[in-house]
Amino acid sequence: MLSVELLSLLVSIIAVAISATALIRSRKIAERQLELEQKQADLAAKQLQQIEMQEFLEKLAHVDVELEGYGSSWTLIIRNLGYSDASDVDIEWESEPLRLVGGEAERKLPIKRLKPGRDVSLKAAIHLGSPPDYKGTVRWRNSDGSLVSDEFVLHL
Repeated sequence: MLSVELLSLLVSIIAVAISATALIRSRKIAERQLELEQKQADLAAKQLQQIEMQEFLEKLAHVDVELEGYGSSWTLIIRNLGYSDASDVDIEWESEPLRLVGGEAERKLPIKRLKPGRDVSLKAAIHLGSPPDYKGTVRWRNSDGSLVSDEFVLHL
């Protein structure tokens, strides 16, 4: 009977050792799983923040002013690079104003509505006595009613 009891004790000790090993491994796996869940939660929060920022940017217009051309043929281009309509787009010159051909400024400015990806071209009267730089501010209203301004410098 003693050998049966010893055998039973030995089997019990082996079972305890196996159980302890399994418990230690499962604890390590659970810790790693918690780390991964935390990283996943952080990533989800970051993605949500990016989506909210993208939705915010989609409500904004971004108006850019460029001067393109060469020689005596120059064009002032007012372009909406944003995702939303820009309204009441106008330019205020800080330096000497850029001369536009045939009263185009009076006819086309302020621009009532400038859709995303669209532009308005104005023929500029550039001559040898023209300054090399024109400084100004473009102002517009976003679709949410906010008034935005952006300074620019045009170089010949």
